[in-house]
Amino acid sequence: MDSQSLSATSPSSLPTAGLRVVLHGLRKTELNNKLGCAKRYDAARGRYEVWLDETASKTFVRPANLSTEPGRGQHSLRTLCNVRRVCSHWQALSDDDELWSRLCKARLGIDEKVPPPSSGVPDPLPVSSFREAARAWALLFKDLQITEAEFPLTALPSHGPQSLSALWTASFGIWRRLSAQLNAALPEAAATLGPPADAAAWCEFVAEMCPDSEATQLALLPLRMLAQQHDGQALKLDYTIASSNEAIPAGVQHPTAPPDGGEQVQRFHGIVGGYSAYDHLTSVRLFPLKLIAGWTKLLREQTDALPEHGFVIGATFNM
Repeated sequence: MDSQSLSATSPSSLPTAGLRVVLHGLRKTELNNKLGCAKRYDAARGRYEVWLDETASKTFVRPANLSTEPGRGQHSLRTLCNVRRVCSHWQALSDDDELWSRLCKARLGIDEKVPPPSSGVPDPLPVSSFREAARAWALLFKDLQITEAEFPLTALPSHGPQSLSALWTASFGIWRRLSAQLNAALPEAAATLGPPADAAAWCEFVAEMCPDSEATQLALLPLRMLAQQHDGQALKLDYTIASSNEAIPAGVQHPTAPPDGGEQVQRFHGIVGGYSAYDHLTSVRLFPLKLIAGWTKLLREQTDALPEHGFVIGATFNM
């Protein structure tokens, strides 16, 4: 498919979210021919917000200086699925696995016919087609409430461009290795791993912590993927301490935390690391979303030590 200039069409009518584009004709010549993703049209500026693949940064560009990326700008997983319904000829064309292969690479960052790993299938085998693999990844991202506009290479602050599929695979691998080590060395701590955070819990967290900051929500994607597998640790002691410091309301408990006993033993159950020397004990635990929100807000209100976009995701029990 030939590239198409965006200047010929009214910006408000373009399907801009997630559109793959090429920059050209700019005075900053170093940006010409760079590839990126047009996230939205800013009417006040009269420009598109474009995230550049190479530098993991955003810039604002006039429509006349953008063209859709040849062969990638107009395709999406949803579009390709929808055209199958038009007629048998289009269905046959859309079943071309070479087309799905290119789409999987461009939109999902995968180059093998392998579904995402999961707790039920930690080592998935290749499936019969890229179309089937794409469907499995799309269903996962739907569960994570990640739209297809966010599927392409995602610019994570200080990390550079990464595909969401690579990010998920990495987060799954982290939990898998950690769980295996805990079960072998400290099964009591392994038993404190919380269940996955559902979509409602994540939406509540985002609404409370960063409802209007797209950049912060983007930076929190790794946390979203970690919480999708385990929502931190379910330790009653941590809730008791947070409540006594007014980080959370009195009486709030993790839904799966043991209701009684063992709080003194729980001091030793941090999974992030720690040490003991004489009468000093440090044991860092990984907080669930509820405690991340509570401690983060408390420290933002009471100190200047926490950066504006910083979050408290874990701490020793005696912080």
